[in-house]
Amino acid sequence: MLNNENPGRKIPRIREELCSACGICVHDCPTGALSISLPKSRGDILVYSELSVPEKCNGCGICAKRCPINALEMIEPREEIPK
Repeated sequence: MLNNENPGRKIPRIREELCSACGICVHDCPTGALSISLPKSRGDILVYSELSVPEKCNGCGICAKRCPINALEMIEPREEIPK
């Protein structure tokens, strides 16, 4: 994701190892940029929040502020590496 449209805007980084998938960030996100991940394989019970639609994220930080276990932090997006 490039940050050309809105310089200085941050995006959430979700620490999967901490996230309990409670859904508070997903519910409170005003733009619908977050979702709960799908299990990676059959029988997998590990799910977590993810930034599923990054272009919808406005960088407001509500998700990080509302996370009761501090599993989200707002960071500067990294530029994509050309292939």
